[in-house]
Amino acid sequence: MNINNRSLVQRSLVAGLLAAGAFGASAATITAASCAQSAVQTAVNSASDGDTVVVPAGTCTWSSAARISSKTIVLRGAGSGAGGTRLVH
Repeated sequence: MNINNRSLVQRSLVAGLLAAGAFGASAATITAASCAQSAVQTAVNSASDGDTVVVPAGTCTWSSAARISSKTIVLRGAGSGAGGTRLVH
């Protein structure tokens, strides 16, 4: 491949990546107000495909599960052990 063709390919790749970033949806990170089931459910309900819902540290007892339907999201706790998220059901 000569220098002119390589430069054209590089510019095309950069333009394609820029266009993908300009038109692609960006994922959001939504932090629940607490580790309570109702707060997590509210955060899940407001999330869109590709978003991450963060459950803050704490210990919470849930009487029912959070429901995630018709979307693909990441549900992430604050980790395990001291300072982590602990959900009791």
